[in-house]
Amino acid sequence: LWKRAAEKRADEWRRALAEINATNGARLVAPVEDPSLEFVRPPDGSFRVRVYASGYELVEEHVLDQARVQELFDDYGATIDETSAWAGIFYFAARRAAPGRESRPYLTWPQGNGFVATRLAEPLGDRLRTDCAVIRIEATADEPRRYRIGAIDGGRPRCFASRRLVFAAPQFLAPYLIADLGEAASEVGDSEGSSAERLTRRDAARSFRYGAWVVANLQLDRPPAEAGFPIAWDNVIHDSPSLGYLATSYQRGIDRGPTVWTWYYPLTGGVGHDARRQLASAGRDDWAEIALADLARPHPDIRERVRRIDVMRWGHAMICPVPGFRFSASRRVAAEAWRGIEFAHSDLSGLPLFEEAFARGSAAGRRIAERIERERSETAEPEA
Repeated sequence: LWKRAAEKRADEWRRALAEINATNGARLVAPVEDPSLEFVRPPDGSFRVRVYASGYELVEEHVLDQARVQELFDDYGATIDETSAWAGIFYFAARRAAPGRESRPYLTWPQGNGFVATRLAEPLGDRLRTDCAVIRIEATADEPRRYRIGAIDGGRPRCFASRRLVFAAPQFLAPYLIADLGEAASEVGDSEGSSAERLTRRDAARSFRYGAWVVANLQLDRPPAEAGFPIAWDNVIHDSPSLGYLATSYQRGIDRGPTVWTWYYPLTGGVGHDARRQLASAGRDDWAEIALADLARPHPDIRERVRRIDVMRWGHAMICPVPGFRFSASRRVAAEAWRGIEFAHSDLSGLPLFEEAFARGSAAGRRIAERIERERSETAEPEA
């Protein structure tokens, strides 16, 4: 038995299941009232989704295509055992406007999301300050809110003052950077709206689970030999624990000469502290050798082609949609404004998606704009 999805909104579940059924060639689920879902993995190793009506009445059971399930490993950096049922359904259902329609096309650039970040930064000009690390944020307890931000700016300590503040960093950093935030508590209840208890922001942040990744960039003098299959933009190595590599030059139609490959390796099977300990236990040379050994399987001459390898270890690469987190009190509490500070990061949605990060940032900006407008209207002098 795996896990039961927490949300019970019939229309959304029917749409999501219709997408799963279409993907796997199964018939559509019959409409049921107040359905819930359960993923199971029998001893035969297959993956199944079961649909229940109220009272745990089994309505449908469908086998999931193994190849479809493995895609969770790519986008979420997690195995199916580490992924919530809701996130698993969402992964497939969100790609199509309606059941039976074609999947939405991919949108990407040779620079990856770096292209998007650069274009978003262009209008900011010199208002965007880089090489500046925030080390402490202090907020006044009373109105009007004021903020003091301590930072290391270009290697030197500096203090900034602000009347508005958006914290767009991951939640695991918030209790360490924002003074007095960790012990701030909110009243929360269970799914039935009772049994209220106090949940501190520090405890809420601890419930966020982040995947650990190794990313290696390999500079090659030219593409290595191919073993039976031509090199593409996105290349997956059969029966490998890695996610393979991207050869971005192929996206630009360049298939010869010097190039850079980016190799990805998520540390699954131990989300959180265990994965980070595993990540830190191996140094740069160890991970470089792991990358080369993996790539040598389809490209035996890869070592002769490499001129440089840069390895990055990401202990908190992205949020993992673990079971129960999407609808948890911890996620709701962490998303609440505190002393006027708005929070905006993809981890608040529980999904590691650029679109979620963009939506969170836009919503935070709108809330601050609305607050400014209210303050202006309250202080405006009445007309004679």
